[in-house]
Amino acid sequence: EAIPKTGNDIFISAGTWLLVGGLTARPAAGEEAYELGVNNERDGQGGYRPNKIIFGMWLLEQLLPHFSTRPSSDAEWSALIEQAEEQDAPDILIDRNDKTLFSPADMKEAIDANIRTQGGTPPTTLPGYMRLICDSLASFVDNTLDSFSRITQESFDNIAIVGGGSKNRLLCQRIADTTGLPVTSYALEGTAVGNIGYQLLAMGAIDNLDVFRAKIAEGISKQVYRPSGA
Repeated sequence: EAIPKTGNDIFISAGTWLLVGGLTARPAAGEEAYELGVNNERDGQGGYRPNKIIFGMWLLEQLLPHFSTRPSSDAEWSALIEQAEEQDAPDILIDRNDKTLFSPADMKEAIDANIRTQGGTPPTTLPGYMRLICDSLASFVDNTLDSFSRITQESFDNIAIVGGGSKNRLLCQRIADTTGLPVTSYALEGTAVGNIGYQLLAMGAIDNLDVFRAKIAEGISKQVYRPSGA
């Protein structure tokens, strides 16, 4: 609730998992919403907050032990992301419906099997896996966005992302490229700050959460990623 809005936004909390959702006038209901596994929360102001949990950086986290070059500092993470940016785009992405990826004994083996089953060749380096995972997560977000648009009859024009994954510029850029929407990354702890917003609303210190979001936007850093070629 604390994430600033620039329009009709889709929100992503990016970490071990990606929590993807929006603020809508109507719930995401019906057979497609059920099959998608959408959770409809109320937003406290009469609207709805449909959201869905999809794979996130869990895929990379569980893969890292296979590589002695795994990063251990911000500088090393930045270098890994830069190397991944230089990789060719994968021909085949991870199948998001593969339930073996939720808790495999060996994540590298599970991802490799996922790609081979589709007729592809798995990466051989950590930057290659990073590129594969970021491109795949971007595709997952795009699919979820399309489903939300159909179900809620809403048109979204921006993606706001917070959480640890928002620091990954490759992930943010690939989401922008794949969805065709700008991605705004905020340096924000959404849960804690959102709770403060609701407390201020309950105390009558603010009239609505839009006032709170506008105030938050004045004091936090952000990075905007636009679709390539836009």
